[in-house]
Amino acid sequence: MKIAHRIGLGLFLSVILLMSACSSRKSNLTIQDPWARLGVAGGNSAIYLKIENATKEDDALISASCDAAMMTELHMTQMMDDGTMKMEPQEKISIPAGQTVELKPGGLHIMLMNLKKDLKTGDTLNLKLKFEKSGEIEVSVPVKEP
Repeated sequence: MKIAHRIGLGLFLSVILLMSACSSRKSNLTIQDPWARLGVAGGNSAIYLKIENATKEDDALISASCDAAMMTELHMTQMMDDGTMKMEPQEKISIPAGQTVELKPGGLHIMLMNLKKDLKTGDTLNLKLKFEKSGEIEVSVPVKEP
């Protein structure tokens, strides 16, 4: 019985240490200044924010989901040679070690497509960001005018 008790205690402590290691890694990736544009049900909107990576490892945002839209994608707005703006989906957004990446109008952003409801000033959206190494981070995003 003593051996089984020691093995069980060892496994329990191992799980606690592993969970601590995972949670400390996530705490080094910080989401700052999130906000979403106004939008109309059935239309599109976008979310902007800053991602600070205080770790010594590169990471990448690989997907996002938002309860306010039927579809959520990572996008980049680019100026074309003919002077028009074009939005292109991105497979991922790299977050280099020790740097902050800004998702902003006219650049990288999180595109909300086919909105389920109108987005009005003062509303709050629930956003889930999924990272290659840091896992998922949930963010409350206020809706406001630019």
